[in-house]
Amino acid sequence: MRRRNLDLAAAVLVAIVSSAAAIAKAPNAVMVVPGLALFVVPGVLWTDVVLGPRVRGLARVACAGTLMLAVPVLGGLLLYAAGVALSRLAWVGLLTEATLLAVVVLFFRRRAAEPEPGLDPERGEDEQAEDDRPQSAAARRPWISRWNLAAFGLAAVVAASGVGFAYAGAARQQYPGFTQLWLVNRHSSPPAAAVGVTNQLDGPGRFRLVVLRKGAPPVRWDLDLARGHTWQHMVPFNGSTTMTANLYRLPDVTHPYRHVVVYELPVF
Repeated sequence: MRRRNLDLAAAVLVAIVSSAAAIAKAPNAVMVVPGLALFVVPGVLWTDVVLGPRVRGLARVACAGTLMLAVPVLGGLLLYAAGVALSRLAWVGLLTEATLLAVVVLFFRRRAAEPEPGLDPERGEDEQAEDDRPQSAAARRPWISRWNLAAFGLAAVVAASGVGFAYAGAARQQYPGFTQLWLVNRHSSPPAAAVGVTNQLDGPGRFRLVVLRKGAPPVRWDLDLARGHTWQHMVPFNGSTTMTANLYRLPDVTHPYRHVVVYELPVF
């Protein structure tokens, strides 16, 4: 019995190591091995829960691969629906809970299926009783039961639905517009810098642009830009060490909406 539970002990160890690394905010390079192991382990354990120990071969491999995708996909949808941020710690917690739940189910199932005295512990009661059945009845028994086939089909549907929902959600993502501000030293003669604004907001934008230069008065422009329009201007750069451009989105003239600084290194 102890040997049969070595896989469960290994799964618990993987969950503990992965959780500890995530809580300690370990670097990504450190999280690669335990993270991949934690991704695989729940699918393997839940395959044993669904199919049992007797189904092997291609059916087991296919079910394990499906559940490896289904567990994080379905769990991610539940986390998103619950309003939980999909951070690294949240993913590790989700896969750890799925692993420990499968470990508990398998432990009590195996404990309940311990062979009675006099039976071969390596084969179990069902396999030894099967020897007493007529050969024709054993030959007629299907290689996979209807319940296992239905469970495998349900896992495939869950995985396919999760991938479909994720793809549809990504395709419908709407991102807010933005405004681009740039300030570039042209190294021209006479020295000058190009300052410009491009409006990519959802509609027209009203801005105030203030350029600050050391040893020179500030320069200010009030801009009304339609969506997709660009404004650009050349500003003399008279050898000062820095030039700063602050863009305000009107009517707020206190907090800069965009901020750019260009440095002119002195030449020795």
